[in-house]
Amino acid sequence: RFVFGASVTMLWILGTWSYYILPALGPVYVFEDFLPRIAAIFPLNAGTQVALLQNYESVHLAMAGEPVTIIPHMGIAAMPSLHVAAHFFLFLWARWVNSRLRNLLLAVSVLTFIGSVATGWHYLVDGLAGLVLGAGVFFAAVGIQKTLTRFRLLPEGRSPQQ
Repeated sequence: RFVFGASVTMLWILGTWSYYILPALGPVYVFEDFLPRIAAIFPLNAGTQVALLQNYESVHLAMAGEPVTIIPHMGIAAMPSLHVAAHFFLFLWARWVNSRLRNLLLAVSVLTFIGSVATGWHYLVDGLAGLVLGAGVFFAAVGIQKTLTRFRLLPEGRSPQQ
């Protein structure tokens, strides 16, 4: 449990820092003609994207010295997709511990990946980077788990692979 919790924390910290290191906006924010097409297909999604885009524009106005209101929790970033990373990480973990949820989590990972691109939240590369981040954190967690168990810093108990 400790390693799982620590690795989920590591996933979100690394993902958040990657937004600062590799800033990117999803296609719906970059290509002006993309948002109306998305709005026609996904009307509920489009309303949220418009609100996020308006907040993003407010950030630029504030940086130019304009007195505007910014809503911090409405920040937008695309690279990598943390939703894809988290779902893929959970699938890999469920597979490692031989959970019955592994097939469901694989399906959720695939649907999240496809949906994030189809709705304009992410580019394909954002989803791929999310897969790499999720897998990287998972393999780091497994290595940490094995190391802590080997040095008897974690109880041996039942192996997650049993």
